[in-house]
Order: sequence, then structure tokens, then C-alpha cells
Amino acid sequence: VLDFDHTIARIHMWETYDDAALDDIPVNDKTFVDIEAFQELVGEARAYGHEVAIATFGRRDVVEKTLCHALGEFHGICIDTPED
Repeated sequence: VLDFDHTIARIHMWETYDDAALDDIPVNDKTFVDIEAFQELVGEARAYGHEVAIATFGRRDVVEKTLCHALGEFHGICIDTPED
């Protein structure tokens, strides 16, 4: 299980965008601390048979948008939030 804000994402997305409309939240390669390292980590973990999950106190839709950018629409990563 990986933390999202300030771990995968370069900034604290929840604090920065709070209740902003999803379309107004920019997501690009610079959103990530290191997108290539994140992609490699996920790929290697899966290659060894491990599941990958993201934990966040933030918004599921923002994490989903970010993961889709990095890994594609069918990334298969579980997102765990307090709303679950």
C-alpha cells in the first residue's frame, strides 16, 4: 500500500485542490515525484505477484485520474479512502 499525497504526487493534491471540479485539476507527468519510477515500481511489484494499492485521505476521483495518466485506464490499482 502506497500513500498518495507527497509520495506518489509531488504536491498535496487534497490540500491544493480540495473540492475543485475534477476537470480543473491538472494531471501530467510533473504531477508525480517521479512518474517513471512509479511505473517501474508498479510493474516490478506485479511481476513478482504483488498487488498494488493506494491509500489517501483525499479524493478517490483525483487519485483515479492520476493513476489513469500514469498507468492507463485499466490500471487495476485499488484506491482506499476514508469514505470506503
